[in-house]
Amino acid sequence: MAPSESDQTPSEERTRRSRRKQGEQARMTEVAERAGVSVMSVSRTIRDPERVSRKIRERVEKAMRETGYIPNALASSLASNRTRVAAVIVPFINASFGDTIHGITDVLEEAGYELLIGQIHHAVEREERLVEAFLSRRVDCLVLTGCTHSETTIERLRNGRIPVVETWNLAEDPIDSVVGFSNYEAGRAMTRYLIGKGRKRIAYLGAPTEGNDRARDRERGYIDAMEEAGLPHDRKVRAYRPLALREGADGCQELLERAPDIDALFAASDTLAVGALFHCVKRGLSIPDDIAVAGFDDADIAAVIHPSLTTVRVPRYEIGRRAAMLLAQRLDGVDGEDDYVQRTVDVGFEIIIRDSA
Repeated sequence: MAPSESDQTPSEERTRRSRRKQGEQARMTEVAERAGVSVMSVSRTIRDPERVSRKIRERVEKAMRETGYIPNALASSLASNRTRVAAVIVPFINASFGDTIHGITDVLEEAGYELLIGQIHHAVEREERLVEAFLSRRVDCLVLTGCTHSETTIERLRNGRIPVVETWNLAEDPIDSVVGFSNYEAGRAMTRYLIGKGRKRIAYLGAPTEGNDRARDRERGYIDAMEEAGLPHDRKVRAYRPLALREGADGCQELLERAPDIDALFAASDTLAVGALFHCVKRGLSIPDDIAVAGFDDADIAAVIHPSLTTVRVPRYEIGRRAAMLLAQRLDGVDGEDDYVQRTVDVGFEIIIRDSA
């Protein structure tokens, strides 16, 4: 039986690697002959396609398809110190984070990068494991959602020396760069809007806050706005539910049973808000006369549901696009003092007023 790689002597290991390299070279020569270019042109097309003319790149790519040649990505990454792979970590893949991923992809694909996606369901420990896995695969850059991470994750990323962008919130001390908006100010602004419409007993329906700084900040904004107005915000008028339509309906029912006198409900997600709105209609309540309902995200359904939903509009696609632009600049070596100032990017938010409030 042939010895395993771990049992081979240094001489045998060098021979094995040499044969692999020779095999790779032979396949590349076949591609070069079919494309009518040099082996160097094939190698350059694989490693750095921007440096090759479009005509040659198309001939080489056609020859690679015809011969079935697949470049050794690991060997190329070791030679160039780049894998041309980026990674993004999201809580889960839904319409909101899907738009952000779309923005990231549009920029990074144009720059020649592939994207790996991981979801963590707000579990800090799972994010820790995913970060370790992505770093072990030598990704060139990483996008995170939110600014709540374990100390281990923060240390690994700061020691990893790759560009990192946190998104969907703002941080005073980001790991590297941050692109987002103030969830605190957004929650405060929507609550103040409802107060300005004469609402006195405003309930809050939010996502669970563990591992979710965006949810915590939106609730803090609600609480501070209520305190500024001298209005009650006791636990009877606050509930927490996973992000699902049924949970929004059940959360609304729970709040109305505990506090039948509430005259407004601020849900920190359009999914929860739409579920709450359905429950109010089913209950025979008039919206917004009996109870106003407001959401957060400006999901597509917000504008088409009846009554249409007042909500906080977040530039979801723009968050991804701006994050990817920062990464592309860093990967291209743009790293002066002026650029560092731009590593905190506030994309803002907007209150969208519709029929429900």
